Amino acid sequence: EQLGICKIYLTPISNCYNAKFLFPNDESWSDTDILDELHYRPEMKKAPPDLKRTFYTSKDGSCVGVDYSWIQPFEVCEGPFGRPRPWGKFSLVDGDDVAEQMK
Repeated sequence: EQLGICKIYLTPISNCYNAKFLFPNDESWSDTDILDELHYRPEMKKAPPDLKRTFYTSKDGSCVGVDYSWIQPFEVCEGPFGRPRPWGKFSLVDGDDVAEQMK
């Protein structure tokens, strides 16, 4: 394993997905459904949102049976998540920024 290798994943906001379908053969992801949503704290009325990531027990893209969730600030290095990429940073990008992020 090489250290310091950054990988970019583009995931939908407010749409249930299963990362095993979006990123097949990538061991970073589990096979359970995920829902990413923007989370606005009351004290952040005009500030950028955080990410709320919810994991479900379903495995078919239906997002049934909440397992757990957490709130993650954008643009903050966070971890440990485990192998193969123990640390990461979440960014919010719009469609115009996607091509730039993939460079």
